[in-house]
Amino acid sequence: MKWLRGVLAALALVGSLAILSVYSGIGGMSCTQGCAAVHSLSISWPLAVIGPILAGAQVWSAFSRPDAFIIISRVAAGGGLALIIAMFALRQVCEWCLFVDLMLVCQGFTTFRGMSVVAAVLGIGALVILAPSAFQKSEPPHVVHFSARTFEGLTRSDWNRPWLVVFSDPECPHCKALYEQVEELRKEGVMVFYRWYILPQDSDTSVKASALVEALSSTDPEGALKLRTAMYATHQNLTPETLTTLARNLGLREDIQGMLENPPTTALATLAADGAVAKDLNVSAVPSLYLIQKLPNGQTSYLHTTIDDVRATLRVAHLPGGNK
Repeated sequence: MKWLRGVLAALALVGSLAILSVYSGIGGMSCTQGCAAVHSLSISWPLAVIGPILAGAQVWSAFSRPDAFIIISRVAAGGGLALIIAMFALRQVCEWCLFVDLMLVCQGFTTFRGMSVVAAVLGIGALVILAPSAFQKSEPPHVVHFSARTFEGLTRSDWNRPWLVVFSDPECPHCKALYEQVEELRKEGVMVFYRWYILPQDSDTSVKASALVEALSSTDPEGALKLRTAMYATHQNLTPETLTTLARNLGLREDIQGMLENPPTTALATLAADGAVAKDLNVSAVPSLYLIQKLPNGQTSYLHTTIDDVRATLRVAHLPGGNK
């Protein structure tokens, strides 16, 4: 019994050290699942670190408080099981985290009479199945730096919200269909960052429409948001006449016709910058959604996501709305 507990404790500690290395960025280790899922879920305590803490508590009790070992091990096993369920529910399954949490559960089994064999079988299975894939060198999350306008006006509380980048083309019917769902997510608490990705077949009309929104955003951000919403709501082609009519109906006073005929160079530069980021992210179709995660080392990762995955995130984080 003691040797089994010792082996399980050692394996849990090895996995815990790996998780902490991933989380802190030591040795260049990385995790494609973003072990610090806390950053996208807006939880103040990292999910990934809870497993190592529980494992440490088990080992500490074995040496310092043998009388409390059984209770602590069972509590840690319950915590490990809860973390496993949370990982699968949030679709953030990481081999290292799963391995450590399973070791916690196995250790808890050893405290029950007749369950040592179950603990040994489960532990060996986890070691054989999970360890090889966990030790494989994983690709780091794709890191891209958006232009400074992404982070303008953000407050400390904004950094604690889920962030979503949406690449879209204003003439794309699928983008129009998705826009309303994205706006609902924004109202529920997601920080939404709209970015342009112009499809070749829509280049002329889409460039003019997108540049118009960007040009307005520098002088009338609220008007630009209203125009963007109107553009995605209409089923008409975004000809200069349609755009002028939409702007007039919204009461926009700027020289819409002039902006359409000669889009400002700053607006065109913004479109080009968005296109460069989309290229770095290998965007090939729209709409494309990316969930932003702030990594512990200060970098920013962009993980391709879906509306359903973002809604799953919101079920964990209940926050006020935001939009950029």
